[in-house]
Amino acid sequence: MLLLFLSFDVVNVDSAPVIDGRIESIWEEAEPLTGFTQAEPSEGEVATESTFVYLLADKENLYVAFRCKCSRVKPRLELSGWDEAMGDVVSLYLDTFGDKRTCYLFRVSAAGARGDAIVSRGGESFDFSYDGIWDAAKWLGSNEWIVEMKIPFKTIRYNKGEWGLQLSRWMDSNREHVFWRKVLEMKGLQIEDFEPISDINPETKGRFLEFYPVGALRYDSEWGTVTGIDLSWDPSSNTTIDLTIYPDYAQIEADPFRVNLSQYAMYLREKRPFFLKGREMFNMQRGSSFNIGNGPLTLFYSRNIGKIIEDTLQIPIRVGTKVTTRGSGIEFGGLFANTGSAGESEPVANYLATRFVKQTPFGLDAGFSYFAKYTEESNVSLVGLDGAADFGNNQFTYQVACADSSDVSDLAEYFEWKRITRDLLAGFNIRNVGEEFNINEIGYITNKGINVISAVCPIFYPDRGPLRHFGVGIGGGVGKQPWLEDYGYGIFGFYWANLKNGWNINFNANIGKSYEDTSCSKEPGSDFGFISGNAGFNLNSSYSGIFGFSLWNFMNYQYNWYAEHLGYQFNGGAYFSFKPSQRFYLGGSVHYIGYWLEGTSFSGLFGTEELEDMFLITSPEITYHFSPS
Repeated sequence: MLLLFLSFDVVNVDSAPVIDGRIESIWEEAEPLTGFTQAEPSEGEVATESTFVYLLADKENLYVAFRCKCSRVKPRLELSGWDEAMGDVVSLYLDTFGDKRTCYLFRVSAAGARGDAIVSRGGESFDFSYDGIWDAAKWLGSNEWIVEMKIPFKTIRYNKGEWGLQLSRWMDSNREHVFWRKVLEMKGLQIEDFEPISDINPETKGRFLEFYPVGALRYDSEWGTVTGIDLSWDPSSNTTIDLTIYPDYAQIEADPFRVNLSQYAMYLREKRPFFLKGREMFNMQRGSSFNIGNGPLTLFYSRNIGKIIEDTLQIPIRVGTKVTTRGSGIEFGGLFANTGSAGESEPVANYLATRFVKQTPFGLDAGFSYFAKYTEESNVSLVGLDGAADFGNNQFTYQVACADSSDVSDLAEYFEWKRITRDLLAGFNIRNVGEEFNINEIGYITNKGINVISAVCPIFYPDRGPLRHFGVGIGGGVGKQPWLEDYGYGIFGFYWANLKNGWNINFNANIGKSYEDTSCSKEPGSDFGFISGNAGFNLNSSYSGIFGFSLWNFMNYQYNWYAEHLGYQFNGGAYFSFKPSQRFYLGGSVHYIGYWLEGTSFSGLFGTEELEDMFLITSPEITYHFSPS
C-alpha cells in the first residue's frame, strides 16, 4: 500500500500546557514526532538516542515539547548567554510563510539557555540579531531531559495556511546532529525539505507595541543632555514598523582595535538595534557553504548612517523609520534616516533604502533595490536587480546595479554558481565593478574592476583512521582594476579535514602575479607588477570538553599600504577557553600582527632585526552565569 503523507496537522487545544519542563497529560493529545536521522557523524543513519516531539496550538501560542532520551550518553550542560546555547541543544525551525525560503529558529540547551534567529536564502544564511519574546523551560532526569517551548504568535510573522516544520537535536558528547526530516551534511539545512504542517489558526489582532525611551546626561567639553525614543509596532502578522528619534547608542559595544594594511576602509559589523532588525531584507545574503571570492555586492552598508568621522566626531542620527513586511512570496524592506551635520565635510543628509523581492513560480527569487543619500551639495543613488535560485545541487546568484554619484554613472555586475554534493564542492563567480561606480556613501565596495575565480574540491571519507572526512581543492583566478594595464592572475590550493573527535584542520596557499598603482594617479604606466603569495593554517579543537582552543596563522607577501612598500606580513593568534563548570567560563585571545622591511628575505623572518613594526592585541574574558536567562 502506498501512503501519501501530505501534511501534519497540529492539535489545537482549549487549555494551555504549563511551561515547566514536565510533560503533563495534555501533551498526550498530540501524536509524538519521532524517526530522527543523523546528519553527522554518520549521515543517514538512525539516531543513537530516541527523541519525541509534541506540538500543540491555541489561538495565541504554539507549544512544543522535546523529550530527549539519554540512556547511552548523558547530556552536557553549559549555561551561556542569549543566542549562545551550547552543550546539548534542541532546535525548532518554523517556515511560517510556507515559502520554503525563510524560517525562524528557536533553540534551547539542556542547561536552559536559549537562542533564536531568522534563517534566509533557503537555509543558507543565519541572522541572530532577531530576538523574539517567547518562553521555555527544561527538566533533567536520570535517563531523559525535557524542553518545553511557548511561541506566541505575536512574536513571529506569518501567513495563515500551511507552514513548514523541521526539528533537530545536537548531542555534544558524541558530536551527533540529528534531524526529524533528513538533512545532508554538506548541503546543510534546506527549508524546501521541511515537512508541511497545517491546522494552525492564530488570531491576528493585538500586535506587540514596544516603547523604549532614552535619557542621558553626558559630559564632553561641556555638560549636555540626550533624550530619544524607539518605537516598534506590528500592525499585522507579517509587517513591522520601527521608529527611532535621536537614538543613543552609547551602550553598544565598541568596535575592537584592528590593524589595516590595505588601501580600503575596514568593514565594520553592525551592532545598533534599529539597523540590525530586519537587515536580511536589504542585501543579498550569501550562503555559509564553500564561498570563494568576495561574494555579492554590498549595496547598502548601514554603518554609513551615523558614522564616525575625523576619528572621534559622531554624525548624529535625528530620526529613522523602517518598514519590513513578508508574505505571499513577497518581501519588502524600506528605510529612511535623517542625519545632522558634523564637521566641515558632513552636511545634513537623508538616506533612503528599499528592496523588494518576489518569488517566481520557477524557483527564482527576483529582487529590486533602490538606495540613495541626498544632501544639498550632492546626491548618490543606485538601482539594482538581483536574484537567487537553487536547482537540486546547484545554486545560482546574480546582481546588476547602476549607480549615479553627482551625475557620474557606472555599472556593476556579479554572478555566482556553486555545486554542493556529498562528494564534490565546485564554484565559479565573476564580479565586475566599473571605475565610476562610486557608492561608498551608501554601500561598501572595494576591488573595482573585473575579477573571475573558480575552484573545485573533491571530498573523501576514509574507512579507518582519525579522519571523518577531508577535502583537497584547487582553483585559480584572474582580475584587473580598471585603471591598470595588465591582468593579475594566480592559483591557489587548500586542504581541510574534520576529525572524528570534532577537531578541524585547514591549510591554504596561493601564488600569482599582482599589479598595483601605488601612486594612485590612475595614469597609464603607473602600475607595477610583483609576485605575491600567502599561506595559512588553522586548527580548531571541538570545544566539547573543559578546555578548547584554536590557532590561526597567515603569512603574506604583498604591498603594504600602511608602510607604503612591498614586504612580508604576518597575521596570527590563538583563542582559548577553560570551562570548569557549567556556569563559569574563562577565555580570551592573543592576536599578533607584524610586517617586515622592504627587501627582507624569507630567512630574515625568523629574527627581529628587520621587523618594521608589530601589534599585540589581547582580549581576556571571564563570565559567570547565575541562571539560563
